[in-house]
Amino acid sequence: MALLKGTSKAELAAPEAQKARDEGQRFFLFEAGSSFRSAIAGVAEALEVIEGIGWHLEHMTHVWSDRGGNHAVGYYLFRRP
Repeated sequence: MALLKGTSKAELAAPEAQKARDEGQRFFLFEAGSSFRSAIAGVAEALEVIEGIGWHLEHMTHVWSDRGGNHAVGYYLFRRP
Protein backbone atom coordinates (compact mmCIF):
# COMPACT_ATOMS: atom_id res chain seq x y z
CA MET A 1 0.00 0.00 0.00
CA ALA A 2 1.47 3.33 -1.04
CA LEU A 3 0.83 6.26 1.20
CA LEU A 4 -0.22 9.48 -0.49
CA LYS A 5 1.10 12.70 1.00
CA GLY A 6 -1.46 14.04 3.46
CA THR A 7 -3.48 10.81 3.53
CA SER A 8 -3.59 8.83 6.76
CA LYS A 9 -3.22 5.06 7.00
CA ALA A 10 -6.78 4.90 8.35
CA GLU A 11 -8.14 6.79 5.33
CA LEU A 12 -6.39 4.35 3.01
CA ALA A 13 -7.34 1.21 4.97
CA ALA A 14 -11.06 1.92 5.35
CA PRO A 15 -12.16 1.55 1.71
CA GLU A 16 -10.00 -1.56 1.24
CA ALA A 17 -11.38 -3.19 4.40
CA GLN A 18 -14.96 -2.29 3.45
CA LYS A 19 -14.53 -3.67 -0.08
CA ALA A 20 -13.09 -6.95 1.23
CA ARG A 21 -16.01 -7.29 3.66
CA ASP A 22 -18.59 -6.43 0.97
CA GLU A 23 -17.05 -9.07 -1.32
CA GLY A 24 -17.45 -11.69 1.42
CA GLN A 25 -13.76 -12.29 1.99
CA ARG A 26 -12.98 -14.17 5.19
CA PHE A 27 -9.56 -12.56 5.68
CA PHE A 28 -8.15 -9.09 5.15
CA LEU A 29 -4.43 -8.24 5.19
CA PHE A 30 -3.39 -4.68 6.02
CA GLU A 31 0.21 -3.60 5.46
CA ALA A 32 1.80 -0.49 6.98
CA GLY A 33 5.43 0.56 6.79
CA SER A 34 7.78 3.37 7.73
CA SER A 35 11.42 4.30 7.72
CA PHE A 36 13.66 2.88 10.44
CA ARG A 37 14.16 6.33 11.98
CA SER A 38 10.47 7.17 12.43
CA ALA A 39 7.56 5.55 14.26
CA ILE A 40 4.89 3.69 12.32
CA ALA A 41 2.44 6.53 12.67
CA GLY A 42 -1.27 6.05 12.40
CA VAL A 43 -1.34 2.27 12.70
CA ALA A 44 -3.47 2.25 15.88
CA GLU A 45 -6.03 4.51 14.22
CA ALA A 46 -6.09 2.32 11.11
CA LEU A 47 -6.59 -0.83 13.20
CA GLU A 48 -9.50 0.81 15.03
CA VAL A 49 -11.12 1.80 11.73
CA ILE A 50 -10.72 -1.71 10.30
CA GLU A 51 -12.21 -3.33 13.41
CA GLY A 52 -15.03 -0.77 13.32
CA ILE A 53 -15.92 -2.04 9.84
CA GLY A 54 -16.40 -5.50 11.32
CA TRP A 55 -13.01 -7.21 11.14
CA HIS A 56 -11.15 -8.77 14.08
CA LEU A 57 -7.34 -8.58 14.32
CA GLU A 58 -6.20 -12.19 14.24
CA HIS A 59 -2.42 -11.94 13.91
CA MET A 60 0.32 -9.39 13.28
CA THR A 61 4.02 -9.41 12.52
CA HIS A 62 6.72 -6.91 11.63
CA VAL A 63 9.56 -7.40 9.17
CA TRP A 64 12.73 -5.30 9.21
CA SER A 65 14.42 -4.74 5.88
CA ASP A 66 17.52 -2.88 4.78
CA ARG A 67 16.59 -3.11 1.11
CA GLY A 68 16.30 0.48 -0.14
CA GLY A 69 17.12 1.84 3.33
CA ASN A 70 16.20 0.62 6.79
CA HIS A 71 12.47 0.34 7.28
CA ALA A 72 9.84 -1.73 9.05
CA VAL A 73 6.77 -3.27 7.48
CA GLY A 74 3.88 -4.41 9.65
CA TYR A 75 1.45 -7.06 8.41
CA TYR A 76 -1.91 -7.22 10.18
CA LEU A 77 -4.18 -10.17 9.40
CA PHE A 78 -7.87 -9.69 10.13
CA ARG A 79 -10.64 -12.29 10.14
CA ARG A 80 -14.37 -11.78 9.91
CA PRO A 81 -16.09 -12.82 13.16
